[in-house]
Amino acid sequence: MLAFFVVVARASIQAITIDEADSYLIWAARPSPSHWEPASNNHVLNSLLVRLFTSVLGPSHLTIRIPSLIGAALYISAAFALSRLITDRILLRWSLFVCLVYNPFVLDYLVAARGYSMALGFLMSALAATAHWHLADHAAGVSVIRGCIISSLCLALSFASNFSFGFVNSAALLGIMLLAWRKLRDPHCSLKNGATPVSLSRFLAACILPGLIVTLFLSASVVLAFPKNELWYGATSLLETLRSVIRSSLYEVNPHIANPIVYKAASFLKPRLFPALGMVVLLQILLIARGRVWLRGGRSQRLIELGAVLAGIPVVSLLVHWLAFKLFDLLLPMERTVLYLVAFWFLTVGIAAAVPLPWRAGRLVSGSSTVVLLLLGTYFLLCLRLTYFKEWKWNADAKDLYSTIAFYNHRYDVRDVITSWRFTSVLNFYRTLSGKETFGEFTSTDQYPPGKKVYVLLYPFDAEFVAKNGLKVVYHGETSDAVVAVSPELELATQCKAASSPAF
Repeated sequence: MLAFFVVVARASIQAITIDEADSYLIWAARPSPSHWEPASNNHVLNSLLVRLFTSVLGPSHLTIRIPSLIGAALYISAAFALSRLITDRILLRWSLFVCLVYNPFVLDYLVAARGYSMALGFLMSALAATAHWHLADHAAGVSVIRGCIISSLCLALSFASNFSFGFVNSAALLGIMLLAWRKLRDPHCSLKNGATPVSLSRFLAACILPGLIVTLFLSASVVLAFPKNELWYGATSLLETLRSVIRSSLYEVNPHIANPIVYKAASFLKPRLFPALGMVVLLQILLIARGRVWLRGGRSQRLIELGAVLAGIPVVSLLVHWLAFKLFDLLLPMERTVLYLVAFWFLTVGIAAAVPLPWRAGRLVSGSSTVVLLLLGTYFLLCLRLTYFKEWKWNADAKDLYSTIAFYNHRYDVRDVITSWRFTSVLNFYRTLSGKETFGEFTSTDQYPPGKKVYVLLYPFDAEFVAKNGLKVVYHGETSDAVVAVSPELELATQCKAASSPAF
């Protein structure tokens, strides 16, 4: 599948970023069992698996990202399954799948060696398992119970992958339990032919025990010891939360893919796509409510029930988080910590568009929903990229940065390199990966000491320091403004050595 190929290609090509480097060096590479230490940057299941794969296969761009690739495989498979379950209309199915998978915000975190990919993948797997039995024409009770067990396990693994998914995982479990209990109360649904309906205790055990066991084994000790001073990243309003998701989802059209005419058209559509999406889905919901479509029973009713639960899960999650913010100053989720919102948005829109409405206005609005999803999916495809993440674009040239300073280490025995904090962990990762240079551990300071031979800095923030100290920029990143600057003496020595070298 093309989507997974893109993810694997990016995992192999893209330079390591500061957060990925920290995750590996602190939580996976140390000889002590550091993966059990409580910290916001330690995503427990991801750290465990990174330690496993790098211990067996050795560290590389790809091996530290294998857990994220596992999460990507789960997410893409679940998105494909949900798109097929929700609708048999080819254009709507394709548009929904593309919006779920090719959203640049989602794609970034399906690649990055962090816990977000697995958290999202396991969450979507729980939703897909639920949709499988809920949308079936004749689901047996045993299928419902089995689905609850799978969902419970998946949600617990999602939480172990990233604790910021805790609220939405809890809301999802509640929503799935409501759907399942309603299904099991249906007289046509039994565990076996002629068997009595499942008891409440057995139902609760299927929904709670599997996840509880996983949580006790993987997450409990870390959560109970989690320090409050680690909870520092987030938004202060729900509007800021929503804007962060929209901003990240629309970043950015790739000029290498979109020709100037298409690029201009995409720029025109960019601020209008999500308002249009909101408008058509609202009209669709109003028409469904006006026609009381859920009273007709059958597949339409099941679709509406599933859509209502999927729309309610993020609402409940954000409401609980907002109450925690008001009562305990727990910052609201923002950008990557609310990544799950993308999936719930598009699943809700897709379900609303898939509900059959027999009258003309309903068909018109349903068609409009498909068109908006198609436009959004096309926009997302125009944003495909292979070499950088939005969140850490300034680390895009990290491999070349290290190659440049490695040259000065081998040729001029430069061991003391001053770095911006944005590159310290990344350069330490490549130092560990290479093992051929004589650098000590790279560190960063609040103020750069003058008089050193080599600096790794970021324009335009450090341009004044470069000019004030007469440094010579010998490397400037192709994608980012990362630079390697050297002292005038070292530059002069380089020129002299080049002049004395024989010509070929």
